[in-house]
Amino acid sequence: MEGVEKFEREKEKILVLSQESGRVYRRPGLEGGRLCCHAEFHLVDLKTNEIHLHYAPSLLQYAIPSSMVSVDNFIYVFGGTRPIFESESLELKSLQPLYHKEVFFGGARLRLSFDQSKTEEVWYPFPVPAEYENRNYPTCTSLVDKIYAFGDVYLAPEVLDPAVGHWKRLFLPSHLVGCKISAYAIPDPSRRRILVHLSDGQLPSPSIYAFRPEDDSSGGEWELITVDAQDWTHVAAVVDNVIYFHSRKFPSILRAFDLTSGAWLEVHWETTFDDGLDMNQSRMHFNALLSLGHNILCLAVWTPIYESPRLVDTPSKAKIIFRKFKVEQSGATVNLVPLPSHSFKLPATSSVYGFLPV
Repeated sequence: MEGVEKFEREKEKILVLSQESGRVYRRPGLEGGRLCCHAEFHLVDLKTNEIHLHYAPSLLQYAIPSSMVSVDNFIYVFGGTRPIFESESLELKSLQPLYHKEVFFGGARLRLSFDQSKTEEVWYPFPVPAEYENRNYPTCTSLVDKIYAFGDVYLAPEVLDPAVGHWKRLFLPSHLVGCKISAYAIPDPSRRRILVHLSDGQLPSPSIYAFRPEDDSSGGEWELITVDAQDWTHVAAVVDNVIYFHSRKFPSILRAFDLTSGAWLEVHWETTFDDGLDMNQSRMHFNALLSLGHNILCLAVWTPIYESPRLVDTPSKAKIIFRKFKVEQSGATVNLVPLPSHSFKLPATSSVYGFLPV
């Protein structure tokens, strides 16, 4: 399957979404002007241990988008805040580019090339899911060559084929109507499915379901994977039918759940990282768990850097750290093998909001 083969190569580049510090703008004409901020996009190359700052053009926004996905050579962002006094529709159909001085809300698309000179210089408007009309933070993910959204609070699946350019609602079985969805959905390309964590509605307990799209995008199959899934966390990834969850409360900061057997696996770090960090003893919190392919996962975290002496509450810089490791499963035990770690500094950054392997 072509889409699966693309995913299975090890991804060595990560797009980082951050908010620039120190510059605040007002958009005129909206109740005397409204504060906006810059969303910045940087490209990290884990193979060469380099970071390319401001790799893609920035977006001027009311709030940083919460979803960032890639399909083929394009990056899509969804979210930002739509002011209630705006009258125009979120479903932007114009092909006029969004220059960095224009306020973004809703959805936008950019062609990204690893030759920076070939990356598009502006973002283009792109429609958001119907479920998110008048909402702030849609949750989206990609699988093979399409983008899927599963709702804001309540399960409301939709699909978008970028070649077509509009969203389409997907069939939802009656027993899942009224269910709530956790903040993230996990793509599992090796099995052509997306894993979601559902609760409430008609479900007796929080459960993990798998959604398998149909080729014609008219619907899909919903399969119950496991019930009583209480320990779902937002920092998660799947490898070889095992979901890995990160939380500081877990031993070794990771838990592994085997979707085939329905059992929790023992997790152990083989050794320390190259800087001496022992994950078997650590209680660090990470912001993301990224699947890079070839059984390689990567924990990502950012920390603020304040000026010394600290004069303001807003950090002036940020540090981002990536800790790659290989997953080796043997029976009911998972051995995690640390790989070289990477750290970079982002100047003029107040927050980091997203990491996307590309």
